[in-house]
Amino acid sequence: MRVRVARAAWVAALCLGAGGCLLPGYALQHQRDDFGRTETWRMRGNALSVPPGADDWVALDAEAVRPRGDTVRYAFVVDYRSGDEPLGLRRGESLIVLADTARFTFSTAGARLDEDVRGPRETARYPVPGDAMRRIATAGQIRVRVVGRRYYVDRVVTNRGLWRFRRLMEAVEGIPVPPRPSRRRPAAAPGATVPRATPPPANPPG
Repeated sequence: MRVRVARAAWVAALCLGAGGCLLPGYALQHQRDDFGRTETWRMRGNALSVPPGADDWVALDAEAVRPRGDTVRYAFVVDYRSGDEPLGLRRGESLIVLADTARFTFSTAGARLDEDVRGPRETARYPVPGDAMRRIATAGQIRVRVVGRRYYVDRVVTNRGLWRFRRLMEAVEGIPVPPRPSRRRPAAAPGATVPRATPPPANPPG
């Protein structure tokens, strides 16, 4: 496994220049399909924390599909973009979510890998049971681990990200959402750092 070189300016560079930011912004989309008799909500651009020295970008998005007369089907969508080599998202259990004291693992049938001017982009969809989504979306703290064949990344859902999950649940199930958090970022604890990319252990977690 080759040594990775952190390029902290990569994420910042994508948001410079005349073209504006090349990374997707947050959006909550709603669509009603009268022909397919379904109602769909998609949350996109829910970027996770960016630790010091990071040279990648991770979003934990979500979607909900309600067939008419049936229960809602939820899913997480991981969107991972790197300045150099792809993560190598694993088929099977490759998403771990810690919501307060609860631990959840989710599986994907496979990931999609694309390449553009921004570098490699990997996306994977993870079905989520309704009870698990409600527990996660209403948690006070959410930590995420995305496991690839080459390495894994640990991230934290920001306060704005927590609000976005609650906003999705309000739209789908009417669960009340608290006021939108301020754009001001809280000061980091002295000496606090989060690793950007960690080689997977001999026995991958989960």
